[in-house]
Amino acid sequence: SKVKEAIQTHESFKLEYRIIKKNGDVRWFHESGKPIISEEGDINSIDGVILDITERKEIEKQLKQSEQKYRRVIDSMGDAINVLDTDLRYILVNKALKKWVQKLGFTSDLIGNRMPDIFPFISQKTIKEYREVIKTGKPLITTESTEVNNRIIHTETRKIPIKIDNRVDQILAIVRDITKRKKAEQNLKRSEEKYKALSEELEIIFDNIPDLIFYKDTKGNFLRVNKYYAEKLGYTKEKLEGKSVFNFYPHEIANQYWENDLEVIESGKPKLNFEEEWITSKGKRWLLTSLIPIKNDENNVIGIIGIGKDITGRKLTEIKLKESEEKFRTLVEEAPDVIFTVDKNYKILFINDPPAGLSREEVIGTNTLDYTHPEYIDVAKESIDKVFATGKPSSFQIKARGPNDTVSWYSTRLRAIKRGNKVKSVLLITRDITDQKSVENNLIEINRLKSELLRRTSHELKTPLVSIKGFTSLLLELHRDKLDVGMVSTLKEIEQGCFRLENLINDILKTSELDSGKTVIKKSWDDLAFLIRYSISELQGFIALRKHKISLNVSETLVTNFEKEQVHLVLSNLLTNAIKYTPPGGKIKISAEDNNERTLVKIKDNGIGLTEKEKALIFKQFGKIERYGQGLNVISEGTGLGLYISKKIIELHGGKIWAESEGRNKGTIFFFTLPKK
Repeated sequence: SKVKEAIQTHESFKLEYRIIKKNGDVRWFHESGKPIISEEGDINSIDGVILDITERKEIEKQLKQSEQKYRRVIDSMGDAINVLDTDLRYILVNKALKKWVQKLGFTSDLIGNRMPDIFPFISQKTIKEYREVIKTGKPLITTESTEVNNRIIHTETRKIPIKIDNRVDQILAIVRDITKRKKAEQNLKRSEEKYKALSEELEIIFDNIPDLIFYKDTKGNFLRVNKYYAEKLGYTKEKLEGKSVFNFYPHEIANQYWENDLEVIESGKPKLNFEEEWITSKGKRWLLTSLIPIKNDENNVIGIIGIGKDITGRKLTEIKLKESEEKFRTLVEEAPDVIFTVDKNYKILFINDPPAGLSREEVIGTNTLDYTHPEYIDVAKESIDKVFATGKPSSFQIKARGPNDTVSWYSTRLRAIKRGNKVKSVLLITRDITDQKSVENNLIEINRLKSELLRRTSHELKTPLVSIKGFTSLLLELHRDKLDVGMVSTLKEIEQGCFRLENLINDILKTSELDSGKTVIKKSWDDLAFLIRYSISELQGFIALRKHKISLNVSETLVTNFEKEQVHLVLSNLLTNAIKYTPPGGKIKISAEDNNERTLVKIKDNGIGLTEKEKALIFKQFGKIERYGQGLNVISEGTGLGLYISKKIIELHGGKIWAESEGRNKGTIFFFTLPKK
């Protein structure tokens, strides 16, 4: 057909065909020729050549088979393999490369296309590397980091020249995706850096822990020690490591250390929190040590870790505490008071001196309330419970029963024994005050008799005093014009003396009444502000006489709970004192504060003030401070009972009274409170 076509077209032709011989052999021929055309345009003949190409065909067949085999091999490889010509056009690509570029979102139809055109992200550096291989004919192994679709892909490329007639005709490129490996390497590098930093941090921590830390092998040699251990022994870490305790300690001490190590090595079990002596460059100390075995994968002990805490301070404290306990026990045993401790159930835990007729063993474990007079059991229970609840000291006095139903009086002080913030037991120190109580009762009776005597005497004095005062006033009123100046002066002195004596008798009677314990305060809600103003107005003449200035800072009304007559007496006493003991021309300030709980009254002057000794005396019975002859421009008259009476009245109201002064000539402030409840 090709020959016919050539005759028709007057063109040359080429064709290949085979001939099968009779013996079955196959021969391949290549025939080429062209028509010979006459001047008239007719074909005269055909000139051609027929070549036997059987051998070439066989070679081509073998080459094709080889190429198929070669392709199967490269297609089976995991790396992306391709062959490029010198213009960087793809001649051959394997399946791995096609799959890879498809995964990246690019076309897999690469054959005949130039690599830079298909993959615009490929850098100029990479292009130059291919050109270098073509130019030099030397293979090149490179790594690339390329950003593709916002992803960084790391590759390793082997660029191998393929030569024909000693000239680079093609390049075999084997591309391996090493992104995972690169990330692994980066992670490994980061891990190594992190581990290094952590190791350095741990080393710093290891060296700065204020405890002894060491690693030893099974022969007792130090593999590592921390800085604290080395410094305490007076060596460097390097000096200790590789040595054993026998190189640094006396043999006896070193041998004890080795026995402890050996116990852990042989048993494979840790030995925890045991005390041992420790010899340092500065002397003997004590350690609380723990030894832990180090084991390999086969569970064999290959060394030990030791941690030792310096407990010298605690140990010395324990020794001192033990000595102190022994001293305390001796003091307690020899103390004249009964000292004992009880738990929450009132059970006696310790007692130094049991009740007469009983042994210590018989008393310990029994209930302390069994030895308390029935009348005072509740008092004892409440006091003990209060100390357990609050942790605060307390005290009480009780009757107690002894052998043969004897009754004694005891004064008991209670203190909390704490462990941490928790009260574990209560310490009671009890003193026999039976004799003291007897003396007190006698004194109370004597005081009662004294008060009764004063009361009766005052009453007896009051009757003739009224007569003297009355007749003196009558004489002055009716017969003044008949009396000379001397007689009038004498009668006035008698009259003034009667007034003073009357005040003294009234104060004594008031004191006796308050001391009797029979005074009942009849409180009612009333206006204290009115009473303060009334008390000031009563003393206006005295205030004017002394030329004082009064400053009042009290609200219009001040309703509180009090007995008017009694508090009026207190106000009069305090105001009179301020007027008397402030030199003429002084300033007196009266103020009152009120809240939901109580009312506070304050009387302040700029008078002669009080010393510390005087402050301790003024509220006592007959606690008059002598001012006469001291060069003070004050009025020193008085019974010395006014402040005592005021204190009694305020305390019967449930309030408090006190004085403050910074010293002589610095004024005084008197305070008293009245509770509202």
